[in-house]
Amino acid sequence: MAKIADAAAKIGLPLVAVFMIYSGFLFVSARGNEEQLTKAKTTFFWTIIGALLVVGAFAISLAIKDFATKL
Repeated sequence: MAKIADAAAKIGLPLVAVFMIYSGFLFVSARGNEEQLTKAKTTFFWTIIGALLVVGAFAISLAIKDFATKL
């Protein structure tokens, strides 16, 4: 289980970085256009949610692994 979470973190965290850069680009290129600003905000929001899911899954798998090894 920890190997799966480790692999997901190794793939997910670089994707989070790419989408953070992409959402920043969307913010800069919006130039006050409300429709594009909304798209940039939505992209940023879901990027943060994805990052929390990746980090949370990794943390939970480590906690389960530590608990199981102490039994």
